[in-house]
Amino acid sequence: MYRLALANVEKSYGMDHPKVAIARGELAFSLHNGSLDFASARREYDDAIAVLPSDFVNRVNYGGLCLVLDDKDEARRQLEAAWKLRPDVPDRFTARALLYRAALAVFSNEDPTQYLAQLKSILKPQLAASPNKATSVAKYFEREIPENHRHLFQVALTVVFDATLLPELEALDDWKTIVPIPIETLLED
Repeated sequence: MYRLALANVEKSYGMDHPKVAIARGELAFSLHNGSLDFASARREYDDAIAVLPSDFVNRVNYGGLCLVLDDKDEARRQLEAAWKLRPDVPDRFTARALLYRAALAVFSNEDPTQYLAQLKSILKPQLAASPNKATSVAKYFEREIPENHRHLFQVALTVVFDATLLPELEALDDWKTIVPIPIETLLED
């Protein structure tokens, strides 16, 4: 379905149109979360970002794929590039970027609290739910996040995709201890 849509968009607009980048990103997300074809997904994200480097969503999703592929350096580059594009938009994609960045902190033996604190400041029940789920990232978190952080990250990821589940996250003692930081506060690494 996504390949056909991409072919139609390319035919209608040409190879270098922003709509092609968006269609490539949708195909890539489907490949890395549906069929688990990570190599093809990576190529599609690379091509999408080459066409539209300012695409925040593709950079965030590509950062998630890079986490799954254990390419933490590229994940960090993509998430930092995404953050620089729009650090102050409180939506589900910013929430995803912050959670992925917090995961990178955990993997680097850094404190993830600053990213979780920003995430906490934007998670609201009315945050638009995502029709798609990052199943590959969820499985990766289940497998790779250290046990002392695992439940918090699993529940947070669920909430990032469906904010109506926020009460489950708010009930966690680890989440209760995090003091929200406005996302307008850029945090340096």
